[in-house]
Amino acid sequence: QVQAALAGKLGSGSHGARHVWTDVTKFRVPFSNPPVYGLSLTRPIAYCGDYSCFQGVVAVDIQLRHVHLACHLEWEDLRRFLMGPSYNYTISLDNSAVFVVNQFSEFWPRQEGLIIGSAGHDNSSLDDSSLGNFVLQNATAFELPVVRMTANAIMRQYNGSWRRPELMDLGADFTFRRDALERGVLESCPLRLTTSRSYSDCMQVVTHSIELGPSLRWLVVVALPADAFTQHSMDVKRQISDRVANQKAESDRQKDWAIVVSLIITLVMTILSICLGLSVTRMISRPLHLLAKQMKQLRAMETPKVCDTDRPSRVCSACPRIAVKEIAEVMNGFAKLSRSIECFARFVPETVVWNIVNGTRRARRMYVDKRVVSIMFSDVKDFTTISERLSPQDLLFVLFVYLSEMTRIVELFEGVVSEILGDGLLVFWNTPGDVEAHAAKACAAALAQQRALVALNVDLQQRGLPTLEIRIGMHTGDVLSGNIGSDVKMKFGCIGDPINLASRLEGLAKYYGVSTLVSGAMQAAAAADSAMFEWRKLDSVQVKGKEQATWVYELLGQRSTRLAIGATTGTRTAPGASPAGHRTPAAASTSAWRRWRGRVPSRWRPRGPTRVRWRTSTRRSSLRPPRASRHCSGNGPAT
Repeated sequence: QVQAALAGKLGSGSHGARHVWTDVTKFRVPFSNPPVYGLSLTRPIAYCGDYSCFQGVVAVDIQLRHVHLACHLEWEDLRRFLMGPSYNYTISLDNSAVFVVNQFSEFWPRQEGLIIGSAGHDNSSLDDSSLGNFVLQNATAFELPVVRMTANAIMRQYNGSWRRPELMDLGADFTFRRDALERGVLESCPLRLTTSRSYSDCMQVVTHSIELGPSLRWLVVVALPADAFTQHSMDVKRQISDRVANQKAESDRQKDWAIVVSLIITLVMTILSICLGLSVTRMISRPLHLLAKQMKQLRAMETPKVCDTDRPSRVCSACPRIAVKEIAEVMNGFAKLSRSIECFARFVPETVVWNIVNGTRRARRMYVDKRVVSIMFSDVKDFTTISERLSPQDLLFVLFVYLSEMTRIVELFEGVVSEILGDGLLVFWNTPGDVEAHAAKACAAALAQQRALVALNVDLQQRGLPTLEIRIGMHTGDVLSGNIGSDVKMKFGCIGDPINLASRLEGLAKYYGVSTLVSGAMQAAAAADSAMFEWRKLDSVQVKGKEQATWVYELLGQRSTRLAIGATTGTRTAPGASPAGHRTPAAASTSAWRRWRGRVPSRWRPRGPTRVRWRTSTRRSSLRPPRASRHCSGNGPAT
């Protein structure tokens, strides 16, 4: 019909016969039940060279699903490229698009503006069963919002015509604001971005016109956020243009190749292609599903069982065999990232790490919030004398076991270890996250530490090491909590007079001869939260640097050994009560000794009277804090 219409238009002998593209229509493909959309390239059979001897037509069918797939693959390549180290920018189908529009059709002008292919379209699959409900859509009314918005912007930019000469010859390169376009106004925005203003609604559009023949042209459109290329924007533009040119050349080669291949496709080749596709899909999808699961666990700050193909001895049993080199590299990169984040959480409070991983803006800059915080300062009594009596190896081991047990108890009661002050700890409650009844939990943690130290000293005595005594000072008050520092270095911490008062109370504990000294403010807060504690009122003191005196109390004990810990973890038993499944401090220190053997070089292991027989053990120690990394370091202690 197309060639007959052209023959009638040109006449029988006035013009030579030429090839013509048909309109986009439905047709059936061999071995495929539902019809598919596509178009055909027709060539007249005329031995004399013109339409005077026109006898028939040779046609090659092109299916639109291949164009959909090509657009989606190009979009995936662009997404991975932007996520690389050069740009570190993430795009999605909500803020970017790659699609092809029917720009010019000589014989079917009504089909100009139709979507020929689009990334992310539901019908971009090669599955014939999904193409039965395919409906031709105009670009300005397409189902994907970004494609629809970009097409409307092009129409406004070029006065509502796809045939504009500058659009066909030079292509489009402009920007527009999404919020302005929704109001019906085409407003451009600058490409050079600064940090003083957000350009998340600014889109950049680049097009390239592809001439498929004298009667048909397609327009390839790429739409991205304007701030995706904050640097080297011109280089990236050139790369995209080269890629579009390569795509055009590849499209031409595929067109020529399709003419030849279409004559030799058989049923055997189709069956082999399906089998091969299923095998490759299973080979790729299984590790990708596992990687997605691990990413969700890492985003929730859970410890994923990462798979590291570079270190076969550490590959978990759930890891599939990865035959694709690129996927194996991605898995290895994620394994390194996961271990790095787990190690980072050992130095910084876990809530702060979670905010950084999830992209919270406040977590990456200086800020402080006024919060009511419970502060604990703890210190080992006569530690200087103990350190002089011990060798460096023995001293390091005693600190390792002591700090491991104290840190585990603090985190069990929802405290955050802000700093390790040599032999002491600086602990906060109710920052950076909210903790209910934080004063009562701080007091319960102090008592649990004192009880755990008794059993820990028994184990140290059995190893020929000196016993430890600790003094604790605690206070509750208003502080400024957040990221503190300069434009070069920052740390998470708290500042304010309550920090100084808690430190002074820890020193006063030696003067009063008590193990735990609490301020009047903390005693009142803990008594309001829970009536399970026993107190002894000691004195009204005026510490250095304060003008007003404050009452101090000795924390004697608690009537009940159970305290609700965490808003979502239910009720746990505090240390010292020996609940089911909870190791005693002596057992914990023994387990810590085994961990010490695996992490410390032989030259640092204790010698002399403290040397014990080393045993290989694969059990995890109860001294390990919750969610501690198992892959943080292969050599040396992770302190």
